[in-house]
Amino acid sequence: MRYTVSIHIYLHNIKKIIFLLVKDKIQEKGKDFKAYPILFLQKKSRSNKDKMNPYRCTTPSLTALLYIIAVFSISGSSIFTNADSPFDWEPSVSLTADLDEPQQWGFCIDIHGWRGDCDELQARSCKTSADDTQFEYDLSTKALRAVNYSFNCNYNPSTPSNNRACVKVSDDFDAMVDGVGFALGQCDGSERQTFELVEVDSSNSSFELHAGTGLCLSVSDTSLRPGPNAPALAVMRFLTLSDCDSVPAELKAWTIRPNPLESEVEDVKEEEEEDVKEEEEEEEEEEVDMMVTTSSSSTNTDPTSSTTVARPMTIVLMIMQFMMFFLGMQ
Repeated sequence: MRYTVSIHIYLHNIKKIIFLLVKDKIQEKGKDFKAYPILFLQKKSRSNKDKMNPYRCTTPSLTALLYIIAVFSISGSSIFTNADSPFDWEPSVSLTADLDEPQQWGFCIDIHGWRGDCDELQARSCKTSADDTQFEYDLSTKALRAVNYSFNCNYNPSTPSNNRACVKVSDDFDAMVDGVGFALGQCDGSERQTFELVEVDSSNSSFELHAGTGLCLSVSDTSLRPGPNAPALAVMRFLTLSDCDSVPAELKAWTIRPNPLESEVEDVKEEEEEDVKEEEEEEEEEEVDMMVTTSSSSTNTDPTSSTTVARPMTIVLMIMQFMMFFLGMQ
């Protein structure tokens, strides 16, 4: 028992030292230390009063150790760098800023729970296999869609695009107002599923996704543990519709791959190239028609030409016949 208490005190002191070191490190970066609750143990609250933020922080935990190892074992990296999802799967929609995501995998839109709870969406550490963190933006319908899930929440990586589930304002909320959450549902083109693109940075395909009046898709300002069964370094943030003017830029800018505007430009270019090709083919056909017409005209004038050439020959023959007749007379 005495040894158990000693080990507990020893670990507590280590955690306290790391806690203070991290606090100093974050403050050196000019950041608010309270914005990184991943350094604490999160416990979920069942209180209806705290529905919009059902987590609270308690004492420092060993999560801090894992967090520090992840952050500082990467040479030259920083927990404040900006980058979209590092994985090569496309299409994808991920937060442009890594924020405090410890693995620098970025935050992707994620279906809450393990394949089945499409009534709640969140922002979570992007997954290496995409799975339920892979979403796409369809410019023609202005909709966000789950790539691997159908509208009835069935997991199917081969789900055709016209059968994929759309991101919508959750039915738990009557109106589109600041703070409401999101879910998945059948695409219907309604206002609750419509997101207007506002370009932030064309160099990295970064956009804001506006919905309703003055609102946009954003994440909460703190990172939490997704759940007890989640990987040790995975983190999540709440996904909400927020007042655009009051949300920091790094919480509402999303990197969309492939860039939907570039895709549209490419489509326009392809159409223009096809139009030019059709015009060239029409011009070639017209030239061929003109050549055929000219050739036909030349053929029609040949008798005249042969007649013109034949006249002097006829005269010569007549003269030769006359001379032979005259010589025969003598």
